[in-house]
Amino acid sequence: RNAIDTTCLQKKQIINHFARTDSFTTKVGLCMNLRNLHWFATADPDTFFPRCYKLTAEDERHAFIEDYRRTACTSLLKYTVEQGQSEETNPNSQSVQGQRNGKNKEFNPLPLSQMVNSALVICHEYLGSLEHSDIDTNTKSFTEKEWTEFLNSYYLFVHGRAQTKISE
Repeated sequence: RNAIDTTCLQKKQIINHFARTDSFTTKVGLCMNLRNLHWFATADPDTFFPRCYKLTAEDERHAFIEDYRRTACTSLLKYTVEQGQSEETNPNSQSVQGQRNGKNKEFNPLPLSQMVNSALVICHEYLGSLEHSDIDTNTKSFTEKEWTEFLNSYYLFVHGRAQTKISE
């Protein structure tokens, strides 16, 4: 409040002049209030507010990375289904093509079938964890290198820089 030079503000800019309101006026404060909502209500904040993470906390950063990767897997599966449905109306598709990255090295994307299988495994493991059926089993986690290859291939496919014929 005192650190802001109010003479530099534009006419449409406003500032909060109340003390100690950061718990609901900042992104981190709002995120923490949503995390603590279960103590005050039975509502799940993920049902009415976008997922949010406090990236300065190591465990939340790890949860964000897992969520991002899981979202990529879900997105790939959805994309594959949509492409398969559109291929029925447009049977002309090209074979897999790589895209040069910024270092002028050819990046060959993973085969789509391998990507779909990996995405299915990740989604199956996630659903198992929601039902707590993963407690007595060891889940094979992907290495950082495998995730990097998967995500790079995923970006190429969904952004149209690599195309493949969807098989039955």
